Amino acid sequence: MSGNVIINQQRKHQALVKPRKYEEDRNNCSTQIFLRKAQLLKYFVQNIKTKEVCNFGYFNNYLKRYGQFAGEGVWYAPPTGAPSVQVDFNPSGCSFMRVSRGDYVLRECLQMKNISKILVTGDSNGRMLTQNMIQIFERVTGKKCKKIVFQDAENNTKYFFVPHLNGSKLSTNPCGFGLRTCASWKYQCPIDDSNNVTFQDNVTIEYISMLHIIELQLKLSLAERHGNGIKRLLKAENKLEYILKYYLPYKGFPDMWIFTPPFHHDSWYKRLSDMKIDIHYLMKVLNTYVPNRTTIVFMADSRECPGYRPYQTSKAFLKTWNITRNERIDQMNRLWYEVIRPNLDNSKNWNVFLDATKISCPLVCTWHADGAHFVGVWYKLMSEYILSTACHS
Repeated sequence: MSGNVIINQQRKHQALVKPRKYEEDRNNCSTQIFLRKAQLLKYFVQNIKTKEVCNFGYFNNYLKRYGQFAGEGVWYAPPTGAPSVQVDFNPSGCSFMRVSRGDYVLRECLQMKNISKILVTGDSNGRMLTQNMIQIFERVTGKKCKKIVFQDAENNTKYFFVPHLNGSKLSTNPCGFGLRTCASWKYQCPIDDSNNVTFQDNVTIEYISMLHIIELQLKLSLAERHGNGIKRLLKAENKLEYILKYYLPYKGFPDMWIFTPPFHHDSWYKRLSDMKIDIHYLMKVLNTYVPNRTTIVFMADSRECPGYRPYQTSKAFLKTWNITRNERIDQMNRLWYEVIRPNLDNSKNWNVFLDATKISCPLVCTWHADGAHFVGVWYKLMSEYILSTACHS
């Protein structure tokens, strides 16, 4: 996103935004940020220790030991205008390899790990993560990714059509937020920069919108009659269940599923007790339907910059819930950690990642696009870090 777009968005909300006292103090963040390389080098000298390459084993063990996602570390974020390759997050216990620095070869990694299909689900933050992941493949190979299918918010059923369910009562409700946040799409990206690219040299990247963990936009009810006269009821009570029971078995489950929680949306409507029920339900259906070969990566949700959210919006949320937006997102993340933690031992291929609440704290008001979303560099880095972690696990 360009600087002019960000400036225009800031001006648009200026009349609705309460002054700086509503912005959070960077000094209150547990994650540090260094603007100059000399500061970063001094930190490393003072805290020198051997660190492993970041992998899912490290992040999973961190959750098991401390009850939360890993968020300790420091940022190196030069002033605006510096190449994004220079910006980096350095966890305290491991180090990220980055394909943009030539730390490893993406093609060799994905083929070694048998990753040819990646699915990302979530709200607009998940969509932006997917878009930037696609751009990483395009930058690495110098080739454009091919759009296979794109479905906007106008018709939420066409994208998820499954032939053997033809004639079913597949009902939808309009997407409450509309626009691109309800879109789902699929791209095919080359992973080889040579001219002789085969099907095996491509990775499919799919994004499926999920504005809430439990969405009623897609429901199925179909009674099938068999030759012996026995009826079998095919049903799905919500979009998640439909995707798991019918859509993904037909299209093929992904090799890696990146699940970004939609807490920016659910925090408006859900009590914590109800949210916990939804998360438990999510774990149950994932355990039931997702094959062990699929690697699931559970993300955490990031903070907002309240100083650039419409003041009336922040005030209305505070009046309704008696808590700030970031405090509620943090509470939901902690529920997320609590419910996921025991499931790591019960599942072969479930993994967790960084504590986005902590690591976004010192940068959210610097890299924000509209208060709730970041500029592209955040999503680019998270995409690179996920790919690197998967490659070295």
